[in-house]
Amino acid sequence: MDRRTFLKHAVAAGGLAPFAPLIAKLPAQEPERPLRAAMMNDGLVVSWGAQGRQAAEQMGRWLGVEIVWFDGNLDLNQQRSNMAEIAQGNWDFVAVQPGSIGTLVDSTEQLTRRGVPVVDMDTLIAPFPLLQEIGILTFITPDNVVMAESVVQTLVDKMGGAGKIAHTWGRQGHTGAQGRAQGFYNVISRYPDIEVVDDQPGDWNVSLTTDIWETLLNRHPDLRAGFLHNDDMALARPADHAGN
Repeated sequence: MDRRTFLKHAVAAGGLAPFAPLIAKLPAQEPERPLRAAMMNDGLVVSWGAQGRQAAEQMGRWLGVEIVWFDGNLDLNQQRSNMAEIAQGNWDFVAVQPGSIGTLVDSTEQLTRRGVPVVDMDTLIAPFPLLQEIGILTFITPDNVVMAESVVQTLVDKMGGAGKIAHTWGRQGHTGAQGRAQGFYNVISRYPDIEVVDDQPGDWNVSLTTDIWETLLNRHPDLRAGFLHNDDMALARPADHAGN
């Protein structure tokens, strides 16, 4: 079974459904060389990003796709520079997770004008309808609002519907973070006895988040809960309160 047939079967099984438009563009016959792809995420310092790279590279080994990885390093200027470099290269396809909406539009348009398929992952490269106008092949993202509502409802239930809670965003220009914030507000708005004592971005940065929470735990010793937008920020434990 060649790559294209394998991928079509995977789509039929549901595992690779978001990539159906890309798979449809693959040549019917096995190419003489491996497919070559550029991939970039917001930053490999984030556990989710590092695991995503491992998963992508494993799939590449299985399917004969050579992946060249570009680390955004949680730095929007670095992402812009990376994407400008990617736009000058020769690729069969490109997949990127922008750090913030609107930062990679120009380079993305350079790629799509040349006919290079671009997959937008997790965060919108541009708002609708501009996303379609610049020729993005497909956009892959979870329902961040629903996920956040589920998590925050669990926190609220544990709080008994009352008390103090803190909300620490990811990066505010990140559309996934915007969805998680919306889910938080949707649930909290139904509980007048819950007080939001802090609501600010941690930018996916563990050091910044640790500083925020050092202050919070000292200022609000009766804090009942916190909603943080990713695992790494949630696991950042201020030293004075590491056992709490």
